[in-house]
Amino acid sequence: MRLTVLLFAAARDRAGSSTLQVEVSDTPTAREVLYACAAHKPELAPLLPQLRVAVNQVFVELDTPVVEGAEVALLPPVQGGSGPHLVLTSEPLSLERVVAAVSDEEHGAIATFSGVVRRTSHGKRVHRLDYEAYGAMADRTLRDLAAELVARYPSVRIAVEHRTGELAVGELAVVIAAGAPHRRDALSACEDAIEAVKARLPVWKREHTDEGAEWVGCEGCAPRAQIDTSGSQTNES
Repeated sequence: MRLTVLLFAAARDRAGSSTLQVEVSDTPTAREVLYACAAHKPELAPLLPQLRVAVNQVFVELDTPVVEGAEVALLPPVQGGSGPHLVLTSEPLSLERVVAAVSDEEHGAIATFSGVVRRTSHGKRVHRLDYEAYGAMADRTLRDLAAELVARYPSVRIAVEHRTGELAVGELAVVIAAGAPHRRDALSACEDAIEAVKARLPVWKREHTDEGAEWVGCEGCAPRAQIDTSGSQTNES
């Protein structure tokens, strides 16, 4: 379908227009609309990490469906500033986006981490990975982690993107960037961020290998059990 998207402030200046006409699928998400605008007007691409989408005058998450006839707007950070770039998505990740999100004229150091799906794991040949997330809890956890890191490193800006869904070998699973005036804080914050993401983010990984599919971290888990009417457990066949 065809959507009219409203642009304001820096987004309007970049595009050279206060509105854009874009073609999207019949059931687009806010993310699809955002990327369609950037594809139509590449000048908007540097603003992607900061832009937010409003539908019918309400800010929405990027996975929110956009219905035909809705009023859609792309909004740069308001006067109070923007929050950290924290994204959980089924779309391909971008190291460039997280770097852009932490870049600043006062930042002399930007440290990054990229987690890539590898071909072998513990001697097994990997065909693909499936990532599953508890979305609402993951979003909150990412915000909490970012707040903790900024409290620990006041001069640092953090950005995180994490994939969900099916990933092929070689695809990015997680990208993190930390920008700071000096390298020590940037490197330390980036390392702390990936360790916290691995330990606390409610995202689960299933490996598909020559030996079958198995959830990582749950190797050797007992079969599912049923509770019979007497209260004892019987394993499913």
